Amino acid sequence: MAAEKKQILGSAYYGISLEGSGDRGSKGYIGKLRSNLGANEFNLFGEGANPKSGLRAGQVRTQHASIIYCSKSLLGTRRENVDILIPKILENGSYHTWRPMSEGEYMIPCFKRAYNNDLICLRNKPSEWDQSLQAYVSTIKNPLIKASVKNLQIVNPHNDKLVLEFGRIGSESFLLEVAHPFSVFQAFGICLSIFSFL
Repeated sequence: MAAEKKQILGSAYYGISLEGSGDRGSKGYIGKLRSNLGANEFNLFGEGANPKSGLRAGQVRTQHASIIYCSKSLLGTRRENVDILIPKILENGSYHTWRPMSEGEYMIPCFKRAYNNDLICLRNKPSEWDQSLQAYVSTIKNPLIKASVKNLQIVNPHNDKLVLEFGRIGSESFLLEVAHPFSVFQAFGICLSIFSFL
């Protein structure tokens, strides 16, 4: 997978594709990640039309995930809490189709209104203070992964099982490991958001 970052009306936007350019309409284009103006909330959409285009519901893009970053200041540093929202998984193993027809139907507003029936909410593993970086970081036990503020671990709150691990292995290289209930597309979008938030 590949992504191309753009700034659109002051918010971060990544076009995501299986190959080459992340331009909408290009070969391999599969969706986009878009932030709010504060770059602390992100929505991951599949291919399809914006609901404002006036097309029928079946032609409108699906939403695959939302990411919410919440900063807490501790002793002059930031400690991040990350909530990940994805559609619930149906009995047949497929995801519930989340096709918002307005911004009020995006996952984040529904989550804030406590409409969680069709959502799974996952959270990052609490970060720990790293003396050498003078920052809170996710402590990852993999010896290949170096301490970094961009490291991220997501756990299932029901069983504390690690379902996503993202960590720096070089100056511009990262390792991503992902497990159920995430798809690779969802995991890739979540990790892209880190680069615009931090």
